Amino acid sequence: MTLNFFGKILSKENFLWLLALCLVFPAYIDFFISKLPVAQGLAYLTYLLPVIILITNKKINLPIKFIIFWIIFLFLWIVPSAINLYLPGPRPDLIFMHALIAKLFFLTTIVVLSISFFQSFTNNDFNNLCYLIFLALLPMLLLIFFECIDLSLFCNFCRVYPFNNLPFFVSEIFFIFIIFSLILKSQPWKFLIILGSFIGLIMVEGRAAILASVIAILAMKFFSFSKHTQIKILIFFIFIFFVSALLINITNLKLLLEDTFLYRHTGNLESFSGRLHMYKFAVQSIIQNPIIGIGFEVTPNYHHFTNHNTNTVHNIFLRLATENGLILVFIVVGILVKAFYKLIKLQMNYELAFFLSFLIYNSLSTRHLSLNLMNVFFYMIVVKALMLKPKKN
Repeated sequence: MTLNFFGKILSKENFLWLLALCLVFPAYIDFFISKLPVAQGLAYLTYLLPVIILITNKKINLPIKFIIFWIIFLFLWIVPSAINLYLPGPRPDLIFMHALIAKLFFLTTIVVLSISFFQSFTNNDFNNLCYLIFLALLPMLLLIFFECIDLSLFCNFCRVYPFNNLPFFVSEIFFIFIIFSLILKSQPWKFLIILGSFIGLIMVEGRAAILASVIAILAMKFFSFSKHTQIKILIFFIFIFFVSALLINITNLKLLLEDTFLYRHTGNLESFSGRLHMYKFAVQSIIQNPIIGIGFEVTPNYHHFTNHNTNTVHNIFLRLATENGLILVFIVVGILVKAFYKLIKLQMNYELAFFLSFLIYNSLSTRHLSLNLMNVFFYMIVVKALMLKPKKN
């Protein structure tokens, strides 16, 4: 397949390279250049380039059902925050409508791009795209890794902030790099890359990313076994879980974690108990505002803590319900359940491993409507799952 690119012939391989670079480019800008919204917005404009190419080559064919659904979906994102702007609610001054509109625009771009991609390209092309994204990320990860080592040695193995980036952002990069490295066929290289990424995650103390990465790797291995073996493994892990629960009580577990980076104090908030406070306030906020929430980017914690920006709810579903109401959450959960079912039926082990690990990561993280590479890849996986049809027995 060839595409016309402003009067020049663009081969399928070159288009995949272009697409990979367009998807990775914002990560480089965000990490090394600037985190200002203007810079990020300009970087995200690269998502438009492959869409424009596909449009000019008449490769985009959106189903009517999707168009209707997507209009309703956008409506459920925008209207609750718009209403909250004019209510004497918690903090209408903290609602960032311009940021919401911009993110929804680029989310629409990614979804349209994904639909067109899976209409015109094969699963093998998708695997090649993942490999090309891996190659495009490799220079970035090498720079981050050696910067982490340098900073860690200088500060006697403290938590590092490579290139003045928050560990939270760095751990996302390491996590998604591990996901893309799982596509590699060379086992020695795969092992070394995953090992190096885990070392990086330990240096930045990316707890949620470490857990999600372990889940992804175990899931890939688990799904490769037969169903009979999978049942045995599940029984084994359930047994280990209950034995561990009996042997380790909460007090001993707390003492164990206090001496590790897994239990770090952040200001006056303990890592675990701080999250529990966030979840409690989120649930209270949902009970008070179940339909329209309290507005995009408004955290329910502002009236309990001094700086609301440092206490965002660390759970994607609670945050969606808090900010946009339960109707949107039910629709999102419905989409995810259907995608999960399709991934299992289609036996898409790689995609399923990332799907599960992403949800685990974001159940402990502050992300929801985000445009980072990790989220963009997740959107593509969901679209892929919903578009493909299970094979009939």
